[in-house]
Amino acid sequence: MAEVVAAVDAAEEAAAEAASELKAASESVQGLEEAAVQQEAAEEAAVEAVSAVDEVEPESEAVAKEAAAKAKAREQAEAAVVAAAGAVTEPMKPPTRPRVGDEVTFVDTDGDRVAIKLVSKGVVDFYVNGELKIKDSVMLQMGSSIELRGIDVSSWLYKFSNGNFVEEIVEQTTPPESADVERALKLLS
Repeated sequence: MAEVVAAVDAAEEAAAEAASELKAASESVQGLEEAAVQQEAAEEAAVEAVSAVDEVEPESEAVAKEAAAKAKAREQAEAAVVAAAGAVTEPMKPPTRPRVGDEVTFVDTDGDRVAIKLVSKGVVDFYVNGELKIKDSVMLQMGSSIELRGIDVSSWLYKFSNGNFVEEIVEQTTPPESADVERALKLLS
């Protein structure tokens, strides 16, 4: 029975050491959820080892189970440390900001091929089926639709006057998925 207690103590010590190493590694990199999950698994293995001792079984069988639990806890702790160390060495990517020329394309619910292209900070051009429809427009979300307000370059007055006659229009388009609305709005951030 003394061997079982010693095995449990060793398993708890290994799990505590692994948890300590994992905690130090995860503090250096925020958001290592995977490391936390692996730490929790190592702690669960140690708890399983302790509960195995509480069961009434022949001593040799308990020692065998304890050794298996200890080996499992050690493997999980080592895997957690390796994962945490790997995460620490990976460079973090800065968030990408939209740049002039970035565009979002989709086919709207009317079947039109829509492109929204960033032309300057907070200003986009709106294309329908490959042709510029609204120039220098501002964009707003209206429920599941996108509202664009700007210069109508598709009107015959604009074309006839060589752009001297400027008329502001409001146009709405509804992408098939809300993710398309989010992608379009990210152009403005």
